[in-house]
Amino acid sequence: MQLETERFLIRSLTVEDVTDRYMGWLQDEEVTQYLNARRRNNDKSEIQQYVAQHDNITSFHVGIFTKDDNLHIGNFSLRHDPTNDLVQISLLIGEKEWWGKGVVLEARARLLDFAFDELDAYKVWGNPIARNFAAVFNYQKQGFVKEGTFRGHKKTETGERFDLFQFAILRDDWEALKRNGG
Repeated sequence: MQLETERFLIRSLTVEDVTDRYMGWLQDEEVTQYLNARRRNNDKSEIQQYVAQHDNITSFHVGIFTKDDNLHIGNFSLRHDPTNDLVQISLLIGEKEWWGKGVVLEARARLLDFAFDELDAYKVWGNPIARNFAAVFNYQKQGFVKEGTFRGHKKTETGERFDLFQFAILRDDWEALKRNGG
């Protein structure tokens, strides 16, 4: 898969994209603190296997690259459930200097178009950790609706439990937002 936005190229990752920079993100507590699936202490070959397992049919792991200098700054994962016309989406912006600069909204908008137009999804959904205020803000700003709270659904390595939210957007809602300039 390869998509473009004004500032970014979004493309399927390959094992060659698992660089020391990418591995560094996974070892940075500040970067990984809100991930539902932490990959601490994995070696490069394990992450390469993870990247390679995505088939670009029902499972996508894509990188966000800056157009001007081809810098890999983050990833999105999409899980397509064609039986129910659903797509689950999750993300990681690994390059901290890109935090708060609209990367998520710009890249996810293009991925929403892909999910609805190419995968024929009815609904796209995600499960941010409830205390990840930036993610919650971005979901709401992009028109996603909070559908529920999974109380104490996950726990940290130290046993602390935390809530997940479920946010979703339906195809018709996304199309209406785009028609209205949202």
